[in-house]
Amino acid sequence: MPQERFDQIVDAMTDEIYSRFALYDIIYRFFPAYTPSSCDWVIGTLKQQGYIRALGNGFYAKGKGQFQMELQPGNKKILTRLLSEFPFSQFACIETNFVNEQLGMEGGDNCFIVEVTKRDLFPCYMKLREWSKRDVLITPTSHELDYYMKPNAIVLKPLFSKSPVRKDGLFCLEKLLVDSVSDKLFDCLYPHVDIAENLLNIISANNVNIITTYNYAKRRRCEAKIRSLLRRALPEEVDELIPEANTDD
Repeated sequence: MPQERFDQIVDAMTDEIYSRFALYDIIYRFFPAYTPSSCDWVIGTLKQQGYIRALGNGFYAKGKGQFQMELQPGNKKILTRLLSEFPFSQFACIETNFVNEQLGMEGGDNCFIVEVTKRDLFPCYMKLREWSKRDVLITPTSHELDYYMKPNAIVLKPLFSKSPVRKDGLFCLEKLLVDSVSDKLFDCLYPHVDIAENLLNIISANNVNIITTYNYAKRRRCEAKIRSLLRRALPEEVDELIPEANTDD
């Protein structure tokens, strides 16, 4: 399909929320002979190229920016090797440098947080001890973090069941938002700091799957807080997809 055709479809969209079938209707304006399968291909391509974003439960809206997070070269090398050594595991990694930047706390010690599928936690720990040449703390307590964590340390912990993950092994925005509210590790690293509050601008400016975020929050038992935060950043989308949130303010 020529690029101008994609542009025409997106130009025909407003800022409202669309169901899959509402997107079909827009696509049929330009391609009346298309089948539902062809429309699904168009929707998938539009999503892949960032023209539209999935909100969850078959709802879509115009696309925003893609959440980006870069690792320092040394940590990127470690993650690449972990993905190669444990091809059947899932990873979610983040540097505290990134969180520090969002909090306006640039310049602090950088800690590399690595979450891995629980069955590979100890094998991963042994590998990191073997070839990272850095201090590795496995599922540390707050006491261990206070007394034993050195600059540039690696903190290894099990990946929470059914966490939203990315193929590249980095934290996705949905996981970062929920974990910043519910994970004790963030509480230990950033006591008395509300990280989630500082993520609102990022949520407003980037694609985020609201249903994925909310379902993960329910698993971590913080859905009320997450629902409230999401509504502040994306009020129309949340009211459409999670209407019961209106009773929680």
